[in-house]
Amino acid sequence: MIKDWFTYFLYSALWRVVRTMPEKSAYSLFDSLAKFAYKRDGKRVQRLRLNYAKVCPKATKTELEELV
Repeated sequence: MIKDWFTYFLYSALWRVVRTMPEKSAYSLFDSLAKFAYKRDGKRVQRLRLNYAKVCPKATKTELEELV
């Protein structure tokens, strides 16, 4: 319950901040966050990779990494 509330609060606060940012800065921020998440190779990134492998069964490992 507390985790859900905290997640909602953080999301709402960050969304307000992002809306005030210049578009180029916002894209740069989210690109950096995506690269950080990819490098950590957490459960969600691994799940995304597995989902792409199911949807694109003939894709090579390199092609899957480009999608992720």
